[in-house]
Amino acid sequence: MSLPTESVFVYWENAASETADADNPTATFSTIYEGGAYDATTLLRCKAKGNNQFGQCQAGILRTDDRQASLDTKSPRGKAFNINFLMTDYVNATVGEADAQLKGVTWIVTRDNGEV
Repeated sequence: MSLPTESVFVYWENAASETADADNPTATFSTIYEGGAYDATTLLRCKAKGNNQFGQCQAGILRTDDRQASLDTKSPRGKAFNINFLMTDYVNATVGEADAQLKGVTWIVTRDNGEV
């Protein structure tokens, strides 16, 4: 603010209101994206081809009508891509082919490059 003979400057520390990415495992997908905000974020079990152990991959989920969803995720190697769960029996990915099997209430998606 400026007055005719004086100026007032206000400074503040914003660090307390920010979450460090190290403290937020889904930070990549927690923020608002181009079309709005994610309905949920999570860490998915995932593994690269040839790995015996599962790790965790960040993901942001957008729910749509009729139990459908769109999932933005990062592969075990850190490459971002999208998987669409269309209706209750069809899944496609934006990178290559994806084989999907519904086991109980869990989808197991295997990409053509061997990632699960």
